[in-house]
Amino acid sequence: MQERDKRIQIMQDAPPLKAIFTMSIPVILGMMVNVVYNLVDTWFIGMMGDELLLAASSYCTPIFVIILAVASLIGTRGASFLSRSLGAGRRDKAEKTLATCLMLVCLFGVLVAIIGLAFRN
Repeated sequence: MQERDKRIQIMQDAPPLKAIFTMSIPVILGMMVNVVYNLVDTWFIGMMGDELLLAASSYCTPIFVIILAVASLIGTRGASFLSRSLGAGRRDKAEKTLATCLMLVCLFGVLVAIIGLAFRN
């Protein structure tokens, strides 16, 4: 609970630029971990000596990025609307927003799984 209070304090009292940089550090670190993961994955696949495996990995990376972008879109928009609803004291609207975002992410996951299974060969 104390971590949450600290973040709220930063958003309320810190200058906007400082608040943006402070709150964006976890996002930046997460993106860096993703890039390092992809680089290491590509390196290990390249060490196998099979160009087809490396081509398949390179071919799937943009698809993976699109899936992450759609999930991020749902999460970011939902979080924005959720925080505005909570700030306005509309808990019922916030709960509906959370339920809708969870449903959308689950449906998107099922859709991606169906498409993946259809094109697995």
